[in-house]
Amino acid sequence: MLSALAVVFSVVAPTLGTRPSSTAAAATLPRVSLMGQSQLTGAELARYYRSVNHLPYRASNIGIDDLANLFVSEGNRYNVRGDVAFAQSIVETAWFNFPDYGQVKPWNNNYSGYGACDSCDDGYQFSSPLAGVRSQIQLLRNYGDAGSRAANLPDPLVPEAWGSNPTVAARNFDTHPHKGRAPYWNDMGNGNWATSTTYATTVLTVYSQMLAFFGRTLAPETIAEHYAALGGSGGLLGNPLAAEENVAGGKMRRYQGGNIYWTAAFGAYEVYGAILDRYVVMGGPASPLGFPTTGEASAPGDGRMNLFQGGGIYWTPAVENAHATYGEIGRLYQAMGGPGSPLGFPLTDEATTPGGAGRFNDFQGGSIYWSFATGVHEVHGEIARKYREFGGPTSFLGLPTGDERGVPGGRASAFQGGEIFWSPQSGAHEVHGAIAWLYSVMGGPASGHGFPVRDEAATPGGVGRFNAFQGGEIYWSPSTGVQEVHGAIRDLYQSLGGPGSFLGFPVSGERGVPGGRASAFQGGEIFWSPSTGPREVHGAILDVYLFFGGPGSFLGFPVTSETATPDGTGRYNHFQGGSVYWSWSTGAHEVHGAIRDFWAGSGWERGPLGYPVTSELPTPDGGRVSGFQGGAVTWTPAAGAFRS
Repeated sequence: MLSALAVVFSVVAPTLGTRPSSTAAAATLPRVSLMGQSQLTGAELARYYRSVNHLPYRASNIGIDDLANLFVSEGNRYNVRGDVAFAQSIVETAWFNFPDYGQVKPWNNNYSGYGACDSCDDGYQFSSPLAGVRSQIQLLRNYGDAGSRAANLPDPLVPEAWGSNPTVAARNFDTHPHKGRAPYWNDMGNGNWATSTTYATTVLTVYSQMLAFFGRTLAPETIAEHYAALGGSGGLLGNPLAAEENVAGGKMRRYQGGNIYWTAAFGAYEVYGAILDRYVVMGGPASPLGFPTTGEASAPGDGRMNLFQGGGIYWTPAVENAHATYGEIGRLYQAMGGPGSPLGFPLTDEATTPGGAGRFNDFQGGSIYWSFATGVHEVHGEIARKYREFGGPTSFLGLPTGDERGVPGGRASAFQGGEIFWSPQSGAHEVHGAIAWLYSVMGGPASGHGFPVRDEAATPGGVGRFNAFQGGEIYWSPSTGVQEVHGAIRDLYQSLGGPGSFLGFPVSGERGVPGGRASAFQGGEIFWSPSTGPREVHGAILDVYLFFGGPGSFLGFPVTSETATPDGTGRYNHFQGGSVYWSWSTGAHEVHGAIRDFWAGSGWERGPLGYPVTSELPTPDGGRVSGFQGGAVTWTPAAGAFRS
């Protein structure tokens, strides 16, 4: 009993006397329908085999003449190309030589590698050569005919392949996971019958040599042949309505259920239903789509699709009508995976963008845009939703200049006027202009700023602009340009009111200073060190602090932000190595060391000494002195600090 029908077969390359390379893509070969009658007889297959093969024939239980006849007769009974199936068996068995007696043995009556795979034991064993050939033809019928059912087959299912219980065997056949996935031999490989990407090319190369041996060529399928392969009058197209007619460099014929189109380059393909309706409205073969290059096929989910020389038409029940993609937009859509991509099915036909700068198609999951200036690019998912929220190509962002790309921790799309970034934590937000430039220079999402957490907006008061990010902000104003603030300095800046506070806009990015970090603003600076945290210094106190050397001076880092004095008339900052006090009447002066300790002990500015009127100065005898409103405090090595 067949327990899993997603069987993958190993390819054993044939040894041909004059064999062309099998590395050419199957797409370069004419399409060969899997369904249909053999074009070579059993006698011709056997004659070709004897003339070309140089390996010993090891198939037990049957000679080459009878085996070749079996392939043709069984194939014709099932309307499966038995002559091409014979070529397939040449590939699978290495000219019926069964080299090394691998998973399939010469006495197994298995000519197709049926049941053999990389992780399997031996392939299936069949009771007779007829059972082996018939099982191969039945499986091919399942691949080639989406409507095939066990009840409609000319024979019971081969039990060794499908199951000994007829009910189970029928269910296995009718629910085969690959049913209808390879209507053409060119579709084989890539998971259809075999994993090899050159499987179809190898098989069809052998078959084309067979034809050439008898002076024939692998010609594209005609309209009549394709109609027959689809079931003729009893198939999906029904009876013909008119004779073949010439159209736009090819041919077509109309039927009750649709049309078949033919070109010398691609052969014959059917178009019907909602897809045909759209194709006719667009102009058929004379439209940008040209002629079909595939028949209608299933698409992801419950959709349908036809591919054409210039694009494709797609239909799904979730969208009211079928829609086409073609040209540059169609090529990108196909390269992304078509309906199986994040874009899903098209919601519109190609149209001109608002304003006329380019062209676009909308899809379930996004859009593709094209213009001469930007080329063709896609936008999808959350980034597409944000882009549409701003107005799409008519917004300040303009048209996309790149496809969505991965960035550390998220995704991004570039546009003429900016970028949109997305991460699971931050969502999708745009960055543009000077802010986008600085963000990019800093490293974008990979920088300490991380992803934007809001779109660019006006600052309070409307003077400037800013973007907030996971790890900081970037601000812009006409007078300060673009600058960043982040980390603990950002936290303090925000708590003080940001650009609406006395600090105003940043005038520099965060910079390193001895022992810590600092950011400069229009109205002051914020300094940070591991031991002090962030503190702001501004006005006259900042001037004095910087005059003495800032964090690299004896004052070190501020340990307080600027604060009002208890008497309410002045301001001060304490630093690691001293203090700077200011009042209207005295200005700003520093006090440090033993003199500061003496002053503090006397009551600071509320004591008899009042505010300092000088910073500390040297004395002629090697001491130090600071002047205060109420006198001076002197320090000497011998006496320490005292009022003088």
